Amino acid sequence: MVSAGKVKNRFVADGIEEYKKRISPFARLELVDLKKGFSRDSRRGEASRNKVPNSKARGGLTVALHPAGRQVSSEEFAEFLRGREAVDFLIGGPEGLPDHIVESSDISLSLSKLTFTGELSKLILIEQIYRALTILNNRPYHR
Repeated sequence: MVSAGKVKNRFVADGIEEYKKRISPFARLELVDLKKGFSRDSRRGEASRNKVPNSKARGGLTVALHPAGRQVSSEEFAEFLRGREAVDFLIGGPEGLPDHIVESSDISLSLSKLTFTGELSKLILIEQIYRALTILNNRPYHR
């Protein structure tokens, strides 16, 4: 998961750490925080694109979180993750992700029609990844 900036709110950081622990028996989760976020200008766009992990090279997908992205249920999200070797989720900062990043991603997803901070988006996404993994592994958490 690649996101713009570090988490500053303690309660969000604690939640992220809790879900990272819960995810660890099922999958490896790597969090990458870009100090300067994703660049919007075309000269710096290439630099920010180079910071994005290349999941395609590992047989995976790049997913941009975007307000106009597709909305899915937790069960659909679980099916989306089923059998994937690698999925790189990209979370923008206050201005969102630059168009060139969204357009170069394999798919864009929306967490909700509501607007969340980048920090809360990260926590919600991690919780949904854990929920999806419990669905795929027939664990009771998701109910």
